[in-house]
Amino acid sequence: FNPATEVFVGLVVLLWALYWYLTKDYDFWEKNGVPCKKAVFPFGSMKDLVLGKDHMGEAYAKVYKEFPGERYCGAVEMNRPVLLIRDPELIKHILIKDF
Repeated sequence: FNPATEVFVGLVVLLWALYWYLTKDYDFWEKNGVPCKKAVFPFGSMKDLVLGKDHMGEAYAKVYKEFPGERYCGAVEMNRPVLLIRDPELIKHILIKDF
């Protein structure tokens, strides 16, 4: 192999590893049976938040409104899974009894 090929292969491996690291949790909520908004590389579930079109409250309100009737739902912020609790009784249980 010549040095250019080694550099190219190294870059491909590095880019693949970065892509894998950033997307490995995109199906976290699906694997755990939680209703969720589909994540899209590289934004996760919150494209408008990442692009600055929405502030954090608006982005979460959009996800919240996508799942009427659910007690909770999931989303992915860039590469971090987040859980939104919708049910007031579940919120009370978590904040009072489980805290």
